Amino acid sequence: MATTPSWVAANADGRLELFIPGAEIQNNQFTNVQLFHKWQTAPSNGWSDWASLGTPTPNLLIGNPTVAANADRRLEFFVVDEDGEMWHRWQTAPNNGWSQWASFGTPGTKLTDRPAVAANADGALQLFVVDQNGQLWHRGQTAPNNGWSNWTSFSNPPGVEQLNSPPVVAPKADGTLALFIAGQDQALWYLYQTAPNNGWEGFVPLGNPPVLGLGSLTVATNADGRLEVFAGTVIGGAGRPGLWHQWQTASGTDGWSDWEPFDNPPGTQTQLVTPPAVGPSADGRLELFLVGSDEALYHRWQTAPSNGWSGWSPMGTPKPGLGVPTIPALAPSADGRLELFIQGTDGALWHQWQTAPSNGWSGWSSLGSPPGFTLLAAFKG
Repeated sequence: MATTPSWVAANADGRLELFIPGAEIQNNQFTNVQLFHKWQTAPSNGWSDWASLGTPTPNLLIGNPTVAANADRRLEFFVVDEDGEMWHRWQTAPNNGWSQWASFGTPGTKLTDRPAVAANADGALQLFVVDQNGQLWHRGQTAPNNGWSNWTSFSNPPGVEQLNSPPVVAPKADGTLALFIAGQDQALWYLYQTAPNNGWEGFVPLGNPPVLGLGSLTVATNADGRLEVFAGTVIGGAGRPGLWHQWQTASGTDGWSDWEPFDNPPGTQTQLVTPPAVGPSADGRLELFLVGSDEALYHRWQTAPSNGWSGWSPMGTPKPGLGVPTIPALAPSADGRLELFIQGTDGALWHQWQTAPSNGWSGWSSLGSPPGFTLLAAFKG
């Protein structure tokens, strides 16, 4: 399971569905911003046309939606507008239509983009987001498939005035949730539930790589249940490793490895690496996808479940002269084949997919963009 906040999710019947904001461009300005979605017409099959879900706040730019499944498998997505207000919509029944926009408001301060959502052991969704002052906030469903609590805040880690990355949250092997976030001190901090469906322990430090600081994070679950964290970093010099990882030393424990670097993809150098897309193939091996400084996509994978990693393999760009400077998204189709989605510099969405579960990859194929609109998927940096 990959737990980076994502705009791709599976319906109850297994059909993947994408949620991406798009805008018209007039005089180099974004106008008429709307949220669009596109879905598989059958599990592991072709795709619908783009359809608009509108916007909760006319003429305001909205950020990247985060999508999650309720306990009854109804999808629900969450998005923050440029005024720092959070909004959500949900399916009225599994695989079905959508509610109207509803506001979560703010906790009295403007919220930032890319909230994190995960389900408790009992299926109740838990939502986490950072405000403009670097404070972590939380809302949770009061029961599975039900209403929501009020906003509550977490105290920052000792000596840390601000948290400075979007949170990521993942289930541990014992059924509790774990949350990871980078602090202003450039270190990784770890927060976890004291028991399934329960309260939270205070922040625990997980240190930082020997570089200038952490950027955004990705967390994935190994086949043996161990969580693994992947962090892009601000690098101290050209050519130094920009992607690092750290993992639980045993499932169900709070022991963690030291930070270890991934080398950069061959011929690429970058001063900032944002998170990769990471997720398991059908055989349990984690697969990782990263956009290099050349705006091309690169890939590496575990050589066996819960084991070491291959070298980098280039996946290139959809066509010559077209870059893919956005954060990729990864999701499994109903038949177990992974699908990878990324936006190109042409404003369209492109994808590749495994030709069989745990196997090789197709060529690039375009999913286009809504007529007259440019998509605004998550960009690097």
